[in-house]
Amino acid sequence: MKKLVVLLFVMLHFGYIIEAKENSVYQGKVSKTFKILAKPLEERGVMLIGTDCAAIEKAENRDVFEKLLSELSIPQPKGQAVTNIEDGVKAAEEIGYPVLVRPSFVLGGRAMQIVAKEEHLRHYLKTAVEIDEDKPVLVDKYICGKEVEIDAICDGKDVFVPGIMELVERTGVHSGDSISVYPTFSISENVKETILDYAKKLGLGIGIIGLFNIQFIVDKEEQVFIIEVNPRSSRTVPFLSKATGYPLADIATKVILGKSLKEQGIENVYPKEKERWYVKVPAFSFAKLNGMDAYLSPEMKSTGEAIGYDRTMTRALYKALQAAGMHLQNYGTVFCTIADKDKEEKMKGFFVNVESLKKYWDDACDMFSLLKDRATGKYIETPWRTIASIVGALVYVMSPFDLIPDFFPLAGYLDDATVFAFVLSIAQDDLNRYRVWRKKEQDTIDMV
Repeated sequence: MKKLVVLLFVMLHFGYIIEAKENSVYQGKVSKTFKILAKPLEERGVMLIGTDCAAIEKAENRDVFEKLLSELSIPQPKGQAVTNIEDGVKAAEEIGYPVLVRPSFVLGGRAMQIVAKEEHLRHYLKTAVEIDEDKPVLVDKYICGKEVEIDAICDGKDVFVPGIMELVERTGVHSGDSISVYPTFSISENVKETILDYAKKLGLGIGIIGLFNIQFIVDKEEQVFIIEVNPRSSRTVPFLSKATGYPLADIATKVILGKSLKEQGIENVYPKEKERWYVKVPAFSFAKLNGMDAYLSPEMKSTGEAIGYDRTMTRALYKALQAAGMHLQNYGTVFCTIADKDKEEKMKGFFVNVESLKKYWDDACDMFSLLKDRATGKYIETPWRTIASIVGALVYVMSPFDLIPDFFPLAGYLDDATVFAFVLSIAQDDLNRYRVWRKKEQDTIDMV
């Protein structure tokens, strides 16, 4: 006789679960609801597979989590939990503005804001959230840097991290609204090693059995800070599963049922990264909902996502943006507005550092001088490719934008000086071959 399996999606509450039939298995998202339900259910003898209540408490309880980070020597942004407005203002002064403020146990970054002034903080605490002894507000130091995210699996003895994702947007934009790229495109190997070390320490230290998600900040000095640890599956698991080829949900399910990572043939903490680029782009409904604020913030606003992949990151990004409903043009003008506080940083890339360019310019001038006839001092007829190579090399080192990788794939992995020397060597080779050909032509004409 065939057994009928029914999946029932309902809003879980304590009474409903207790009245349910025996042999039912519940897997809940570790949110505020499940955190409240987990302890009383455990006390009533309901079997909860995977990460247990003690581990959930370590990850979700701020005081317990901070103590664990201190024991593991893992840094996190300075922060405090406050229960009234004046304590919030005092905490922000001690930590230093800007600060990230949010209610405790939020989902989707709801009601989270970056606050730069005391008056804005007071307004937030008065109007945006309820604050009292039972509903504390978290005030954390906002660190401007790169945001990096991982999904991992822990079996109690070993940790497996299939991939590290780097977010295109800076910290302060909800990870669900950010563009994620695998493999990472700008963080160093030292940072990756630190991230993997922290992931292993936290998975084992918290006591996670199954999937978990960690978000990191990497500052300008390449220091790695923990934003948060979620002892559960996250929205990036399907993306990372497709990008890396590892069925994370299947692996994690076997882990929580008692089959270790090594028994599943997984020996390494971090496998070799894929050669292709994979990009996840959020999809928004701003065009369908009139009056929506399109400004991205710590509060999540996306309603879906799309994936693109290709051998170059730019093409993968293009595919993902197109799939997400953003129809890109290869012509026209883009109008950018930049906040006053960000102008100094953002405008740096639009100007050329003349001192750093001088060496390249001198080398290029030397190349151009070879194009002159020594007798007359005039420029000789020269192949277009030679000129284009020299000019292209100069454009590459002068430009803040990635202009060459689609035509020269290695450019994205080499420093400016190496690329410049390589392109000039192409120009030199072209010029030498052209001169040999011209000499043969001239010799033939003289003989006739």
